[in-house]
Amino acid sequence: MNKEKTRIMLAGFILLSLLFSFVGYFIAKNNSYQKYKSGEYFFREKAHTWSSTDPYEILGEDAMNTDYTDPMNILLRTNNVTVYAYDPEGSVCTIISDKTTIENFPIGNLEFENEDLGNFYGTRQYSSDEYFDLINSLSKAELNSPRVSSKKMVAYKDAIKSTIMLFIIDLCLAIAIYAFLKFDFVKAVDVVLILGTGISVIFNIQSALRF
Repeated sequence: MNKEKTRIMLAGFILLSLLFSFVGYFIAKNNSYQKYKSGEYFFREKAHTWSSTDPYEILGEDAMNTDYTDPMNILLRTNNVTVYAYDPEGSVCTIISDKTTIENFPIGNLEFENEDLGNFYGTRQYSSDEYFDLINSLSKAELNSPRVSSKKMVAYKDAIKSTIMLFIIDLCLAIAIYAFLKFDFVKAVDVVLILGTGISVIFNIQSALRF
């Protein structure tokens, strides 16, 4: 195989990699919503604890005998602790406080930020537009919190960032190749194409891992 054909093949691979990265964004986005529809991905509702216990009762006999090594007992007697609730069953649900998961927590001891709890109780499912509007409305801190069941729900955001980055890199490589050809630095063109191919392989592997 002569060098000219090799260069064409390398350039073609680089362009196909950019196309694959672009298509990967839509695949990752669709994959996220489909897994939400199937129940694999879900949102936990942000809530705050509230205690119906009279502050003076903390000195009572029942309070003194409470096991405060149990995080549920602490939360049942504490106000305004941020938790993430999901999986309701009757009058109780599961919550995550910091990194601690607590089952059978009374829903009556929670004040939810969202007034529409259809998603929490499973009586409604977000449409595609509603799903992505909600994700896009969440802050970076919320996306890294238990608010979302998996960080892969937002993998499509990383996919579009990678696509833009790869496009910029490929554009810079194309400018470099044009300049080298203009000044007849053919060997430099080969180096640029090999470098571009290596970068494309790395981006392809990263894109595949997102799925």
